[in-house]
Amino acid sequence: SFSFCLMTQQSRPFVLMLPPPNVTGVLHMGHALAFVIQDVLIRWHRANGRQAVWLPGFDHAGIATQVLMEKKLIKELGLNRHQIGREKFLDETAKWADQKRSEIRQQMRVLGLSVDWSEEFFTYNEAIVESNAIRAKHSRVVTEAFVRLFNQGLIYRSQQLVNWSCALESAISDIEVETREISGPTRLPVPGHSRPVEFGRLHRFLYPFADAKGDDDGVVVATTRPETMLGDTAVAVHPDDARYASLIGRRQLRHPLSPTGRLLPIVGHASVDPNFGSGAVKLTPGHSRADFDIVAETPALSETPPLTVFTEAGVVGADCGAPAELVGLPRFEARDRILQRLIELGLYRGAEKHSMTLPICSRSGDIVEQQLKSQWFVRCRGSSDNSSSNSSGGPASLAGEAVRSGQLSIQPEGYAADWLEWMRRTGDWCISRQIWWGHRVPAYEVLDSNGSSLGWLAARSESEAAQAARQKFQSTSSSSFTLRRDSDVLDTWFSSGLLPLSLADWPDLDPPNPSRFPLSLLETGHDILFFWAARMVMLTQQLTGGQLPFRRVLLNGLVCDSRRRKMSKSRGNVIDPIGLVGQGGPDALRLALCSHRFQLDRVAFDPQLVDTCSRLINKLWQSHRYLRPRLSEAGLLGRADPDQLLDEIEAAAGQLDK
Repeated sequence: SFSFCLMTQQSRPFVLMLPPPNVTGVLHMGHALAFVIQDVLIRWHRANGRQAVWLPGFDHAGIATQVLMEKKLIKELGLNRHQIGREKFLDETAKWADQKRSEIRQQMRVLGLSVDWSEEFFTYNEAIVESNAIRAKHSRVVTEAFVRLFNQGLIYRSQQLVNWSCALESAISDIEVETREISGPTRLPVPGHSRPVEFGRLHRFLYPFADAKGDDDGVVVATTRPETMLGDTAVAVHPDDARYASLIGRRQLRHPLSPTGRLLPIVGHASVDPNFGSGAVKLTPGHSRADFDIVAETPALSETPPLTVFTEAGVVGADCGAPAELVGLPRFEARDRILQRLIELGLYRGAEKHSMTLPICSRSGDIVEQQLKSQWFVRCRGSSDNSSSNSSGGPASLAGEAVRSGQLSIQPEGYAADWLEWMRRTGDWCISRQIWWGHRVPAYEVLDSNGSSLGWLAARSESEAAQAARQKFQSTSSSSFTLRRDSDVLDTWFSSGLLPLSLADWPDLDPPNPSRFPLSLLETGHDILFFWAARMVMLTQQLTGGQLPFRRVLLNGLVCDSRRRKMSKSRGNVIDPIGLVGQGGPDALRLALCSHRFQLDRVAFDPQLVDTCSRLINKLWQSHRYLRPRLSEAGLLGRADPDQLLDEIEAAAGQLDK
């Protein structure tokens, strides 16, 4: 399985980049497995007389680091980040990150990794001393990449539905959204709520007709989220459903909790399942992608603006026209009040247990909300009119073609099909985050003298933005407009996705340094193939005229316990690699890890194997101590030809037998 990564051109160094561990914790068994595999490759090439470079570094882990720092500040000082201010918060976080890097660096040394520490990188430096050239370099690369992609039309700003963590008050990436399957009523803790919240019920209630004549004169809808009914703008049914066909486009429903008596049209759409619930679904385009798509595809709703029910903090806002008594309530407390009010109005029709999938923020444990927000996106599907994309299909299409044509190989080979499918289905990538720890978006909003927005510009500095604004808006004086830099930061994956370029001295060298680019191989866990490897490929291809950051990808599996269960603190089965080194030494751990089929999706690891490997290594060492002086006496040490040496040892052993 190593053959594909060893057959490389000998004219340049063998270059590996260590997948940078987050500064939020300590090394785990997954790190240990990946690092040992890479160390084996590096040492193999060095042993064969080839120059080999292994580039180590650390990831600033934007959201994860900020969450930990905020908890630390509240615990130690009783203050949150807003109380101490952005500059002070970044300064304190930078000091903490320096300390964590030092700890992880020592753990790497304990594992015996032969990395090139003089080449160490860090993916964020804006809050750290600028005199450190290595750290400053990557920050400039991130800014340069954003500006170029913006000017190509591949980065744009748009109002779209995004994954939103109300606890963090920020958009989050897909990788930070975990799912939990529940089969019926289940109570779970939710940040911001004093009591566990129940999920797993399908509630039914009646929307009365605008001209209702009786208590049951209306349409019953079924939903697992009655709290979002404050943002309902229509009710959809299947156009062929005989129960409702005569109502489509002819009747309207009255919103029972709207102080203004908001009317909801009844529309038909083929995506509605007549067998689900009552066969009628409420449409909340401000909080559901499926509902948003139905509204967008329905001409009768083209002029209906989506309503946002919840604020960034997850409480009911006033903009959706909610009753005054509900405004300011946390969303799931509002659910209880709404259900009670529907009961009082005689509109509630009961509930039943319902299996469902809950989206949960991995950083905060919050239930992820779909929120309509203005964010920055990387255009992955297709290209804009002014884009210089190397493929009319856009970055995702180009990255897919690299695998399809064989320019980029992935092992295990089964992941190639997954790669192609992901590239075919992926949407545009939301890259802005509403936090402080990270690369600040290098974009400026241009405001006229009245404070109205004229548009957005990407620039390397405020002076460059002012010059671009004068040219774009045909103004001869900067006094006729003001610039306001975006306070958001960029997704950590956008930053780490640029590492192959940063480590190869781009953009100072364009094309990048050939002794560092492309990487000879990318070795990483299969769980971040799409969130890191795929984005490195897409970003690099767009910024280098189609070049790949690496031509080979080697994936390792998830290290589990001996029963193939994922390690977790709640199970009590977490294995500390540094602790195992203390028991049997680094070589024993490395040998134990390498003895597994590491390319399996799940690698079942038994700590007892380290003891077995330790005993084997001890036997080898004792054998060496016994043989070395005897080989020396026989003049058999220091031979250049190992095959000849083995022949002579066998001959000598034969003489000893006689």
